[in-house]
Amino acid sequence: MESFLTAMTWLALREVLTKIRTGPSNRLSPVIAILNGMTELRAIQNCGANFNVCKPVSSGTIKAQLNQALDAMQREHRRYFRYTVSLPLFVGAEKDDLTAARLINVSAEGLAVRLSRSLKLEGTASLRFDLPSIEPYRMEAKGEVAWEYAEGQIGIKLSHMSEEARRRYGE
Repeated sequence: MESFLTAMTWLALREVLTKIRTGPSNRLSPVIAILNGMTELRAIQNCGANFNVCKPVSSGTIKAQLNQALDAMQREHRRYFRYTVSLPLFVGAEKDDLTAARLINVSAEGLAVRLSRSLKLEGTASLRFDLPSIEPYRMEAKGEVAWEYAEGQIGIKLSHMSEEARRRYGE
């Protein structure tokens, strides 16, 4: 979900916000709440609304809040957008004991890997691969295993890499 905007009672809104914020995919989605008055403001912020507009709503106020929400939605979209790639990669629990694998997609926060053989990875994984370029760059990083599929695919959320590696990965 990219965003959520609706009018409902305070109790219904609190229930919806709780469900949004506890879901793994939507917990960071921008939410705009339109409130009857300032008395609800603190309570609704505590439930997870990012942007709040109090009635009566003016076009200037709602436009400003929607522009801020759009910025947040674009950041959230970049976080999950994945680029399909096919690159050799080495992955394993220890930096000195890596197994050949295939990098199949990348995002701003992590990557998906297809393992060449059965490998049980949990927790932190070490990674090594070359970023393609006119001058290839050897990436060495660590990440947390975020998910695993039975067909030998794993998702890794990048967590530790040098500043230079992070800069080049972001390019």
